[in-house]
Amino acid sequence: MKRNFQSIKRRLYSMVIRKQFIFCFVLFFINEVTSSDTPAKGGFEDENTASESAYSEKKADVADSLLYKLQQPAVGADPSWPSAMRLDPMFIEFPDLFTSPAMETAPIDQYMDRRAADLDATFDLGIKYRQEGKLELSKKTFIRLINNRPPTNYRKSALLQLALIAEKNKEWIRANQIYSHYDSLYPGDPNQVLIHLKMADILRRTGAIEKALLKYHSVIAMTMKMKGFDEKYLPVVQRLGVKAKIEIAETHFVDGDYTNAARLYRRLLTQQHSKSDLVKINKPHVHYKLIHSHFLNDDYAKVEGESGSFLKTYSDHPKAIEVRYLLAKILMKKSRKSEALAQFMQILENPTTLKETEPETWTRLQVRIGVEIGGLMVKDGDLMGAVQIHERLLDLKLEEKDLFEVLYQLGILYEDLKYNQKALAFYQRIIDRVKALKTDDLSRHLKMIGDMAAWRLKTLSWLKAKESEIQRKEQEAQVSG
Repeated sequence: MKRNFQSIKRRLYSMVIRKQFIFCFVLFFINEVTSSDTPAKGGFEDENTASESAYSEKKADVADSLLYKLQQPAVGADPSWPSAMRLDPMFIEFPDLFTSPAMETAPIDQYMDRRAADLDATFDLGIKYRQEGKLELSKKTFIRLINNRPPTNYRKSALLQLALIAEKNKEWIRANQIYSHYDSLYPGDPNQVLIHLKMADILRRTGAIEKALLKYHSVIAMTMKMKGFDEKYLPVVQRLGVKAKIEIAETHFVDGDYTNAARLYRRLLTQQHSKSDLVKINKPHVHYKLIHSHFLNDDYAKVEGESGSFLKTYSDHPKAIEVRYLLAKILMKKSRKSEALAQFMQILENPTTLKETEPETWTRLQVRIGVEIGGLMVKDGDLMGAVQIHERLLDLKLEEKDLFEVLYQLGILYEDLKYNQKALAFYQRIIDRVKALKTDDLSRHLKMIGDMAAWRLKTLSWLKAKESEIQRKEQEAQVSG
C-alpha cells in the first residue's frame, strides 16, 4: 500500500513539472513571435504611435504631455526590434542573411536611412512653418516628431524649437517649463549655459527679479567650470559669461536699483574680459548706461563727469546725442542755461554716424530733445532760449506733424514776448500749409493745430486793430486838446 502511494506521488509531481515547463515554453514562443512580427508593421514604431501622436497634438501642452515621451528610449533601442538585430554582432556583417529578392522588407540599414530622412523632413517642415509665422502648425509638427521617439539629437532640437515658439507666442510660463525640462533631461548637454540664460531672461521678463539674478549668476559659474571643450571654443564660453554679467547689470537697472546698476556697468568698463577679439563689450553703449544710471539716481556730479569723458572719447557715436541731452537737463537743473543751450546746439551741429546711417532716426531724436529742452527753458522763464532752440529746429527736414507743432510753439513764444507781428507770421505759415495740403494728407491732429492757429491769428489781429484804434483816438484827443 505504501509502495503504491509513493508511486502515485511521483507521477503527480512529474505531471506538475511538465505542465510548468510547457507553460514557460509557450510563453517564450509567444514572446519571440511577437518580437519577430514587429517589422511587418512597416517599421520599428510602436503600435500606439499614431494614436498617441493624435492625442498629444490635440492636447498640445509640451510641458505636461510630452515629458513622458521625452523620457522614453529612442525607437532603435526598443526591445521590439526584430530578432535578427539581437543576434551576435558577427552576423550583422552578412546582411544578405536577412534579406532576399522574395522579401518585401528592406535591409535594416536602408530602413534606418529612410527613417533618418523622414525625421529630417519633419524637422525642416516645422522650421518652415515657424519662419512663415504658422506657429500652431509648427508646434504640432515638432510634437509629432517627439512622439515618434527619435534619437536624442532630434528630441533636443525639437524641444528648443517648441520653447522658441512659446516665446514668440509670449507664453512665458510654458517656455520656461520647456527649458526646465530640457535642463533636467539633458544635464550634461553643452547647451545648458544657453538654456539657463534663456530661463533667466524669461524670469526677468515675468518680474521674478531675484530668481533671474540667481540664474544669471549660475550661468557665470557654469562658464567657469566648463571643461573638456576644444581650446578654440574658449571665446564662445567667455562671451556667455560676459553676456550674463551685462544682463545682471541690466536687471538691476530695470528693477530701479540704479546704484548697483552703475556699480556693475563701471565694473564692466574696467574689467579685462578676455584676450580674444571675439570677447569685447560695446564700451560706448555700456558707458551710456552708466551715465543714465547716475542720472536716474540724481547723482548730477557723476553725470557731468562721465558725460565729459564720454564726449571726449566718442563724440561722433550715436549715443553722444543722448549723453548731451542728459547733460543739458542736468545743466538746466543747476541753472546753467547757457551751457545747456550750448549742448543742444552741439546736437544740431555736430554730425554723428547716426546722421548718415539713419537720418530719420537722427531727425526724430533732435526734435524730441529740442522740444523737451525748449520746454524746460520756458518753465525756467528763459523764453528767448526756447525761441533759439525752436528756430534751429526749423532748419531740419521735419515731418508735417513736427513742423506744425514747432511753428505753433514759436507763435506762442513770440506772443508771450509781446512780439505779436512775428507770432502772426508763424500762425499764417500754418494756415497757408493747411491750404496747400490735400484733404487726405491732413490728419485730425494737423487740422486741430490749423484751427487753433487760425483762431489765434484772428484774435491777435482783432487785438492789433483795437490797439490801433485806441492809439488813434488818443492822438485825436491830444490834437483837439
